[in-house]
Amino acid sequence: MNKQFGLVSEAIGIYVTPHMMRHFFTTQSIIAGVPMEQLSQALGHTKIYMTDRYNQVEDELAEATTDMFLTRIR
Repeated sequence: MNKQFGLVSEAIGIYVTPHMMRHFFTTQSIIAGVPMEQLSQALGHTKIYMTDRYNQVEDELAEATTDMFLTRIR
């Protein structure tokens, strides 16, 4: 699978790995409101806390978005 991602990555000119895509999928699912239990099961995590680590990313994204908004309206 890594070889396939390497070929696609090279073709589109963007460095992409399976781990990056998994992380992107998980983060976007959390932002979209997918229940943590369902997401954890889909990812094959045996414990929800493994999936819950991605919540930090959502918090950071929300903070960055708020900062950008406040900067633009000032």
